[in-house]
Parts: sequence; C-alpha cells; structure tokens
Amino acid sequence: MTELKHKTMQALLEYASRNHGSIPALMTDRECVSYTQLYQRVMGLAAAFQKQGMQHQKIDLVPKLSLNWVIVYCALLTAGATVILHEPEFPVRSHMQDIFLFAHADDLASFANEDPALLHPAAEDAIATIIYTSGTTGRQKGVMLSQKNLISDVLLAQYKIGTGALSPGDRTIPILPLFHMFGITASILAPIYVGMTLYLLDDAKYLIKMLPVVRPRILFVVPMIAKTMAGRCALLLKKGGCAKELKETLFGGVEMIVCGGAKLQPDLIDTYAAFGIQLLNGYGITECSPVVTTSSYNDGVKGSVGKVHDLPNCEVRIIDNTVHVHGDIVMEGYYGREASPFKLIDGQRWFDTKDMGYIDKDGSLYITGRQSNLIILDDGNNVSPEEIEILFASLPSVQDVVIYEDRQGSIPVIAASLYPSAELGRLFILQRLVVHRKRRCFIE
Repeated sequence: MTELKHKTMQALLEYASRNHGSIPALMTDRECVSYTQLYQRVMGLAAAFQKQGMQHQKIDLVPKLSLNWVIVYCALLTAGATVILHEPEFPVRSHMQDIFLFAHADDLASFANEDPALLHPAAEDAIATIIYTSGTTGRQKGVMLSQKNLISDVLLAQYKIGTGALSPGDRTIPILPLFHMFGITASILAPIYVGMTLYLLDDAKYLIKMLPVVRPRILFVVPMIAKTMAGRCALLLKKGGCAKELKETLFGGVEMIVCGGAKLQPDLIDTYAAFGIQLLNGYGITECSPVVTTSSYNDGVKGSVGKVHDLPNCEVRIIDNTVHVHGDIVMEGYYGREASPFKLIDGQRWFDTKDMGYIDKDGSLYITGRQSNLIILDDGNNVSPEEIEILFASLPSVQDVVIYEDRQGSIPVIAASLYPSAELGRLFILQRLVVHRKRRCFIE
C-alpha cells in the first residue's frame, strides 16, 4: 500500500518526486516549488547539514511556518537530525542541555547545497522530532517521535482521509501551529504524500480572505476555528444570504474540513453540510504522531471519531475503559525519562491515552471524556467536564468554557468559567463603559 522503500522522510520525498514531479508542492504569492524541485532542494540541503555535523544533533527550530520552514524541516530529518518543537514561550533549554543549534528556517535555508550523493540516509528508528506537550498529566514532556512513527502516521492519515477523496494537485492551506503534531503530520506531510499543493500564507489571519482566491479542497483545523467560521456563516445567512452563494464567497472550493485537537460539537457537522462541506471528526494524541483515526469522507458517523477496525500501522483497544494504542505510530518514549510509559500486554507495547471511550459493533470509536479530568464528587459520582462543556459550547453566545471542581464552604460544586463570543463581549464592554461613565470612572 505504501509504495515507500523505507519509512523515512527521504523515502517520502523520493516517492512524491517520482509520482508528482511537475505538480506544485509549495506555493506562496511570490514563489512556487514543484515536487521535483522540493526533492532536489531538500537533498542538497540535507547533505550540507550533514557536512556541518548536524547528523544526530538536536536542532531547536523556530516554529514559524513558511516555504523555507517546510524545506528546512524536511532536510533536517533527511540529514538524520532531530528537530525540537515547542511553544515559543516554553523554556526548552531548562529541560534539554544538549541542544546543538537554535535556528530560524530562513538562516538554515541559506546554506550552500552539497552533492546529494554524499548524503548518508537516516534510519527509520532515528528520532525525527521531540515535541513538548502537556501530555496526560499536565506536565510538559518531550515526546520522541521517530522517522518511522511520522511516516507511518502519514500513511494512516492518507488512508483514512484521502483515499478516493483527494488527488494530486488538490490544494490545502496549512494554518495550524507547528508546535502541535496535527499541524505537521496531517496538514503538511500527508498532503505531500498525496501530491497536493500546499499554499503557504504569511499569516493565518488571512485565511478567510484567501479561501476564494486559493480555492483549497481540504482544510485541517481545530474546533475553535471551525466554530468561528460557522458562526460567521450563520450571521450572513440571517442577513438573507444563500448558502450556495455564500459557500463560493467564503469557502471557495473547500469540500472537506478535518477537525482535530479537541472535541467537536456534532451540530457543526450539520452546519457545514448545509454549505456542501463535509466536516470530518478526527482523534489523535501527540504520543501517537498524532493521528489515531478520523471519519472518512464516505464513512462518517455523527459523534464518532472514525472506525478503528481497519487502521494501517496501529491497533486500538479499549482497556480498563480507556483508549489504548499499539503500533508503528506510537512514540519511542519521553525524552530524559527512563520509566517506560507503556503497558506490556501479550509482549506488545500499548500506550494508554487516558481518554475514555468505547468502540461500537461497527468498529466506530467514541470519546466520552478524559480519565485524568474526571471530577469525583463526595457522593462518589464521576463527572466528565467535556460532556458539560459541549452543552455550554452549543450556545451561540459562548466562545469557550472550562468546567472544574470548586467549593462553596465545605460543599463541593461543579463550576464553570464562561468566555463570551466576540459579539457578546463587545456588548458587555459597552454596557460597562456606560455604567462607568455615569460613575465618572475609566475602564482599564
């Protein structure tokens, strides 16, 4: 199925060049790089990185998406280096003392290319990326993902999302942060395997403006973005717009949107369906590279995150009421921690995601909550915050909500912090402004 010689970045790019050579791989409003050119540039740059001694070294690469960033990331992995990814504010140097280089992609892209024939291929088990995530306990941990992990997950994502739905030359616009693996595996590497064109924006804030211009066929987003876009559509419909006309004006050629990273409101699926757009619900976790499963374009069940009986490169089971994953997509471990994060079952390594769920008779996976987030009341009742959050999030006036345990005196209670939508927030500020003016005070 893979048609790849090895599960490495080099093999992935070689496959893409061989099968999609003249198709634009990376595009901006100033530059266009075909798949043949992408492969050549990455190979020459990777050889230069090896000459500079970066093989097996850790490179802290600034997570600012650009055409050069994609090329440099691919070249570093091809050279056998390990790219460190984290939020810009995270003090990674207090966690890792052996970082070889801190660099911006533009600086590394300026290296003089070397002869690719001098390149020593990286191994499948070479650590490609260490990405810092809060994981399952809230503490930052460095998730070590090998080349095999990443490419295995690329193949899984393509199988679940792209088979029969996406074609070489289709466009997408990557907008997700680069310190989340969903933004790399799903919205960059999987489209490269398919032969899609990645149109790179200078800033994600231009997404809405550029959709009718670029006309991507698929987008990869988090629920917050999906909800924001749906809210704008609903507002325009109330003003008398036609769904078919608005679809062209707002979304251009978008036919599918894959949503991951947090729980998706089921009613959003119907909202997008009215515009002729299929909203696919996905599930993953950083420790699994991160895509575990997703609804398919022709096989989606509302409320489910996709079927798990047919997954390539991994297996999913419910063990002790939580989702467990085994296979090539599962990380190598946490950086600097000797204790194994895996369970050994019948001699196999299984990773406990701490996500509660169940698999129905048709093989569809449903996520019902998070074990570590359960609120246990004094009467023994367990409350899943996610279920209450979904009820609040369905209200158009609520942008976000956090459910947590609090106390009123000695009595435990379930509390909610509500964040109003932008429109409601503006009204609230205006009301405060009027009240404070009457009191002759200023708002800070």
